[in-house]
Amino acid sequence: MVKSEKLLATAEFEPRDRVHVKSIKGSMIETHGSLETQVLEDEMSIPYRLQLVSKQVDLKGDGLIGRDFFKAM
Repeated sequence: MVKSEKLLATAEFEPRDRVHVKSIKGSMIETHGSLETQVLEDEMSIPYRLQLVSKQVDLKGDGLIGRDFFKAM
C-alpha cells in the first residue's frame, strides 16, 4: 500500500481495482485503486502493483510493503 498523496501528478491509477484490506488492528480499509509501478532495490527494478490508500490511513511512512510482495519475490 502507498498513500495516494505521494503520487506524482502524471501517475495514473486504476480505480476499479479497489479492495478491502484488514488492518493489523482488525479494522477494514478500502483502497482507492491500484497502481502499476517499479520497486527499486539497489540495482534491481521490480515491477509490482500497489494499492493506494488515503492519507487518513495510519501508516508511519509513505507506504507499507506486505507479505504478498515478499512471497512474490
